Amino acid sequence: MENKLSFKLRTGELIIELDKCVGCEAYECVKACSLYGRHLFRIKLGSWGPIPIYDKDEFRRRCIECIACEIMCPNHAIKLILPIEVDY
Repeated sequence: MENKLSFKLRTGELIIELDKCVGCEAYECVKACSLYGRHLFRIKLGSWGPIPIYDKDEFRRRCIECIACEIMCPNHAIKLILPIEVDY
């Protein structure tokens, strides 16, 4: 069974597959959220992956769904599932 964190967002969902974070020392997702998002994660040495700073309700309220964490994750451990409407 995979070890995952899941957060409902305003319009979608954020999923972090912590098993893919094992051995990551870059924490690019945390840095990206600090630079482009709302600084929702922190780093705890000796733990797997990013640690959310807020509880799930506050996380949902604060996240701006900028997808910076997903884009910068070198291990493809983060997925933002967002509804995107396309009109042709």
